[in-house]
Amino acid sequence: MPSWTLEQGGSETAAQIAASYLADHPRHKLTFFCNTTRETELMLGEGCAAVTINQNCLVNDALFRPLPGIKPIYDAVYNARFAPYKRHELAIEIDNLALNYYYNHLEGSPAEFHADRARIAAMIPNAHFAKELTADGCQWVPGEEINLLLAQS
Repeated sequence: MPSWTLEQGGSETAAQIAASYLADHPRHKLTFFCNTTRETELMLGEGCAAVTINQNCLVNDALFRPLPGIKPIYDAVYNARFAPYKRHELAIEIDNLALNYYYNHLEGSPAEFHADRARIAAMIPNAHFAKELTADGCQWVPGEEINLLLAQS
């Protein structure tokens, strides 16, 4: 069952897992936060509580907010993993592009992550990569620094 969408299957399995959990925890309630209306319909059809939300509604708006007085140095910031379906090639023509990304160990080894970063660097040679590579993938950058990067675009 893919964890990033229920539209391609998995709503029945998710509902079964939820029912099993609720059988063990009868005083708990579960609500599925769904990315799309279709996902919500699927979970409601399985008899589960579900609502459609945007993931950004859970972002800390005290941390991620406009910063006054910051001079833009990037035309855009692309927030995306290096997964092929993220389609970084759509940003090739952006002159001053910053890339914000992270390493997900479930998507491959650090060496594979480094190879994906090299692929993107070859495709978009003028891009600014916001995080340095490490033996374990890439450096972790605190939210305040990410917010500054966003404010610079």
